[in-house]
Amino acid sequence: MNGDNINRYIVLPGLRGIGKTTILYQTYDYLLKEKQIPANQILYISCETLNKIIKCDVLKTIEQFMNEIHQSSLMTIDKEIFLLIDESHLIKTGH
Repeated sequence: MNGDNINRYIVLPGLRGIGKTTILYQTYDYLLKEKQIPANQILYISCETLNKIIKCDVLKTIEQFMNEIHQSSLMTIDKEIFLLIDESHLIKTGH
Protein backbone atom coordinates (compact mmCIF):
# COMPACT_ATOMS: atom_id res chain seq x y z
CA MET A 1 0.00 0.00 0.00
CA ASN A 2 3.05 2.24 0.23
CA GLY A 3 4.00 1.86 -3.41
CA ASP A 4 6.22 -1.21 -3.00
CA ASN A 5 5.91 -3.72 -5.81
CA ILE A 6 6.40 -6.65 -3.49
CA ASN A 7 3.62 -9.23 -3.24
CA ARG A 8 2.43 -9.43 0.33
CA TYR A 9 0.66 -12.22 2.15
CA ILE A 10 -0.83 -11.98 5.60
CA VAL A 11 -2.02 -15.10 7.37
CA LEU A 12 -4.34 -14.93 10.38
CA PRO A 13 -4.16 -18.26 12.20
CA GLY A 14 -6.41 -18.98 15.14
CA LEU A 15 -9.20 -21.01 16.62
CA ARG A 16 -12.72 -20.83 15.21
CA GLY A 17 -14.83 -18.01 16.56
CA ILE A 18 -12.10 -15.58 17.60
CA GLY A 19 -12.86 -12.96 14.93
CA LYS A 20 -10.80 -13.75 11.82
CA THR A 21 -13.81 -13.36 9.51
CA THR A 22 -14.73 -10.10 11.22
CA ILE A 23 -11.19 -8.82 10.62
CA LEU A 24 -11.52 -9.71 6.92
CA TYR A 25 -14.81 -7.80 6.66
CA GLN A 26 -13.26 -4.84 8.48
CA THR A 27 -10.27 -4.98 6.11
CA TYR A 28 -12.64 -4.95 3.11
CA ASP A 29 -14.48 -1.95 4.55
CA TYR A 30 -11.20 -0.16 5.33
CA LEU A 31 -9.83 -0.69 1.82
CA LEU A 32 -13.07 0.46 0.24
CA LYS A 33 -13.87 3.47 2.43
CA GLU A 34 -10.61 4.69 3.96
CA LYS A 35 -8.14 3.80 1.21
CA GLN A 36 -10.72 4.32 -1.57
CA ILE A 37 -9.70 1.13 -3.35
CA PRO A 38 -12.29 0.38 -6.07
CA ALA A 39 -14.54 -2.57 -5.18
CA ASN A 40 -13.50 -4.40 -8.36
CA GLN A 41 -9.93 -4.59 -6.99
CA ILE A 42 -11.02 -6.45 -3.85
CA LEU A 43 -12.17 -10.06 -3.89
CA TYR A 44 -13.53 -11.74 -0.76
CA ILE A 45 -13.80 -15.52 -0.97
CA SER A 46 -15.22 -17.83 1.68
CA CYS A 47 -13.85 -21.29 0.93
CA GLU A 48 -16.64 -22.75 3.06
CA THR A 49 -19.24 -21.24 0.71
CA LEU A 50 -17.16 -21.90 -2.39
CA ASN A 51 -17.00 -25.62 -1.56
CA LYS A 52 -20.78 -25.81 -1.93
CA ILE A 53 -20.44 -24.98 -5.64
CA ILE A 54 -19.76 -28.06 -7.76
CA LYS A 55 -16.49 -28.05 -9.75
CA CYS A 56 -15.32 -24.78 -8.25
CA ASP A 57 -12.18 -24.02 -6.28
CA VAL A 58 -10.36 -20.93 -5.05
CA LEU A 59 -7.80 -20.83 -7.87
CA LYS A 60 -10.49 -21.11 -10.55
CA THR A 61 -12.46 -18.39 -8.79
CA ILE A 62 -9.47 -16.03 -8.73
CA GLU A 63 -8.68 -16.77 -12.39
CA GLN A 64 -12.32 -16.10 -13.33
CA PHE A 65 -12.30 -12.83 -11.35
CA MET A 66 -9.10 -11.71 -13.06
CA ASN A 67 -10.30 -12.70 -16.55
CA GLU A 68 -13.87 -11.37 -16.32
CA ILE A 69 -13.31 -8.20 -14.29
CA HIS A 70 -9.78 -7.19 -15.30
CA GLN A 71 -9.12 -9.05 -18.58
CA SER A 72 -5.76 -9.92 -17.04
CA SER A 73 -4.03 -12.35 -14.69
CA LEU A 74 -2.36 -11.92 -11.32
CA MET A 75 1.00 -12.10 -13.07
CA THR A 76 0.27 -9.36 -15.61
CA ILE A 77 -2.10 -6.93 -13.90
CA ASP A 78 -0.82 -3.38 -13.47
CA LYS A 79 -2.82 -2.41 -10.36
CA GLU A 80 -3.18 -3.61 -6.80
CA ILE A 81 -5.52 -6.53 -6.23
CA PHE A 82 -6.60 -7.55 -2.73
CA LEU A 83 -7.62 -11.18 -2.18
CA LEU A 84 -9.32 -11.81 1.15
CA ILE A 85 -9.65 -15.58 1.56
CA ASP A 86 -11.64 -16.88 4.52
CA GLU A 87 -11.69 -20.47 5.81
CA SER A 88 -8.60 -21.28 3.71
CA HIS A 89 -8.13 -24.62 5.48
CA LEU A 90 -11.11 -25.76 3.38
CA ILE A 91 -9.50 -24.94 0.02
CA LYS A 92 -10.14 -27.53 -2.69
CA THR A 93 -7.13 -28.11 -4.88
CA GLY A 94 -9.06 -29.28 -7.94
CA HIS A 95 -7.35 -32.69 -7.89
